[in-house]
Amino acid sequence: MMTEWTKAAINELDFNHESISLMEVALGLSGQDTTTTANSTVPQHLITDVIVPKAINGFTTLDMMILEYSPGISVGNEAVIQNLNLSEREHLLQRITEATAHTIFHLGIFNGDPHPGKLKNIYI
Repeated sequence: MMTEWTKAAINELDFNHESISLMEVALGLSGQDTTTTANSTVPQHLITDVIVPKAINGFTTLDMMILEYSPGISVGNEAVIQNLNLSEREHLLQRITEATAHTIFHLGIFNGDPHPGKLKNIYI
């Protein structure tokens, strides 16, 4: 696991690489990826409940990546924690876990920097 994390952490410093990975995750979780059979294994609820913003072409460099606007609230936001009941929080955690597992085990993409700011477009 540390070997994979080390590789991913180094790539996290390169926004060109991160934008490519982001696009692979977006395609893989949308069920639109025609280059892999993982497409057929995407659960419908991930397709409808998870939105991955896309990098804007021409605005990504080694040091910077601009993403399309995607409304949402970070799962680390205090309002999310306070306004969801236990069942809703469990449901949200289930979606996050499923989306993460799908990207790792079906798409082969490991994110070495999962933080609440990256987890805002999952709907419950």
